[in-house]
Amino acid sequence: MSSNPYDPVTTTDSTQLADDDWGLTLPPLRYKKFSGTSRLKSVCFEIKQHPKCLVISLSVVGLVLLLTIIISATSGGHHEDRRPTGDEPKWSKTEKGLEFYPIPEDGTIVVSFEPKKFSQTADQPIVKQLNEIVKPYLATSQLNAPYTDCNATYSPSDKVCRIPASFFGEACRDYNHYGYGDAQPCVLIQLVLPDELKIAPITKESPLWNFKEAVSDKVQEDPNHVPVTCEGSTDLDKKLLPVEDPFKSAFEYFPKKGFPTYIYRPRRASLPHLRPAMMVQVSSVLDNKLAHITCKVWGQLYDFTDKLRGHDLLKISFAVYVDK
Repeated sequence: MSSNPYDPVTTTDSTQLADDDWGLTLPPLRYKKFSGTSRLKSVCFEIKQHPKCLVISLSVVGLVLLLTIIISATSGGHHEDRRPTGDEPKWSKTEKGLEFYPIPEDGTIVVSFEPKKFSQTADQPIVKQLNEIVKPYLATSQLNAPYTDCNATYSPSDKVCRIPASFFGEACRDYNHYGYGDAQPCVLIQLVLPDELKIAPITKESPLWNFKEAVSDKVQEDPNHVPVTCEGSTDLDKKLLPVEDPFKSAFEYFPKKGFPTYIYRPRRASLPHLRPAMMVQVSSVLDNKLAHITCKVWGQLYDFTDKLRGHDLLKISFAVYVDK
């Protein structure tokens, strides 16, 4: 008896199914393996068959490697090599603008210091220099005539307005080494103006008003003061001035309001002139990383007829370097 063609198939060998059984020919069964090696060989074969594809692929790989090297050099290399070179800009006096102290020993704008030395002895060049700069602001230097207390409604031309050193805060005083022993250096900034000019806050009519709005959350509004703000000069410098406490800023200002405007008024040239000054304390700077800082005064210059004489912001740049 012949086999029943409808019996279940119990073999995977297609040779058992002849043409005369079904009237057709079945191809042999093949099981394709999808291994990683096979895929790679397939891709390589395709690339070899198309030279243009090979060139483009190599070009893309080379470009990716080049970009990786450039990004690594930019983000890592420059960050690591941030030491004073001696070629930085020189410290200079001005007739209109800002000056900062202490003047670095090498004559550049880089205030470099070793914190541990300040804990060993107070006889440090930075402390000695700041003591001399601060001396005119001490109460003992302003006891007698012609010194007087001034305000927005009283600043006589025949008197010298007092600017007490107490404005500079506790952290930025000589008995605290001006913050240098704690690696939180204080820099004294003076506002220097010619005798014929005064300064006032930016008004809504000024082209600078939008800039003022941008920093309004950082400063305290006061019509009798012009605020000062400081920040890292570049994005990299800002990273070198980290602030871990969300309630603190990278900079502290003493006094917080900035420079009083009433100090600049017509006055007798024969009288001494005590320039408005403030302390800016750098709250945090990475060790052995040179950080450049730019400070701006948010005010406009006028003459004594109230004619606007300048829209450009007065600013100054310096650098700090904690040598550890």
